[in-house]
Amino acid sequence: MYYESSFEAGDLVRWYENYHDLMAAKNSGLGIIVTTRNHQFNNEVTHVNYGVYRHKHADIVYFDSINLEKLNRRNEC
Repeated sequence: MYYESSFEAGDLVRWYENYHDLMAAKNSGLGIIVTTRNHQFNNEVTHVNYGVYRHKHADIVYFDSINLEKLNRRNEC
């Protein structure tokens, strides 16, 4: 099974950190995807994490895709 990446380096995203019960967000902000980690088992990609540069904290944190929302840019003339 091949896992297709839904985010690319350079994508602007809103990230969410949840409490341990996964029901409520404790923190969120804007960031940019800077790297991707593919986790493999038996030579198949089974899970992907995305390294996000968080503007709010000036750090890089890895998130699952469920905790990220891609923000679309509008082309303005």
